[in-house]
Amino acid sequence: MGIVMKKMTYAVSLATFATTAAVALATGTASAATPGADAPVLDPHTMSVPIAPGVQYTSNTTDRSTVLSTPIGTLTTLGGQIQLNDAKGATVYGQKTFTALPKAASTLPAAPNAPTTHQVDAAVPSPKPVDASAHDPQADFNSALGTAATQFGLATGVGGMVGGVGGAIIGCPLGVVTGGVLTSATIIGTPLGIIGGCILGASAVGGVGAILGGATLGIPVGIASGVQMYNTLHAQGDV
Repeated sequence: MGIVMKKMTYAVSLATFATTAAVALATGTASAATPGADAPVLDPHTMSVPIAPGVQYTSNTTDRSTVLSTPIGTLTTLGGQIQLNDAKGATVYGQKTFTALPKAASTLPAAPNAPTTHQVDAAVPSPKPVDASAHDPQADFNSALGTAATQFGLATGVGGMVGGVGGAIIGCPLGVVTGGVLTSATIIGTPLGIIGGCILGASAVGGVGAILGGATLGIPVGIASGVQMYNTLHAQGDV
């Protein structure tokens, strides 16, 4: 029973964070510091984008890690590993430690004009001299496009997860309140109707939440990825 209660507590903590974060993500634009190791290094594969007041999204395409920082806590992912920390830094769900430190939590964007709260040279560099015999513009374009696509995919994945969980937590109580109305008139107010209403409500609102969450993160990250792609190709002398 103790193990079951502990797992339920973790699930509620994740749901609470997801619900609050989903609401925060829809409120505007601002900044937050990228969490992670001491003395972070510059990394051209890292992107940091302010999403809402106090909400900052950071990702790295090398290890496909992400960090979503909010005033109430931080959600970090690395592959299939998830870590949810509260505002004080204590882990309330998922990994206590990662097998490898997520680069999204330990590096800073190195690309020009990267959206970040840290001081980065905002000037677009002049194109570097290019050896025409060895230069492959198509390969440069494919590489930059692949990086942008990965950044966009990571953002929509995290946004969809947060929005989906938050929507499910909101939708279940709505389904419980309506009871069997969402299922069948013959089971209104019965335990079966309440359970069915919860499942249907969570599915419906969770689906909408996943779409909104994916768009909320995907759109600004997609724009930033496009800018980063242009700057990269410009620095290589391709545009």
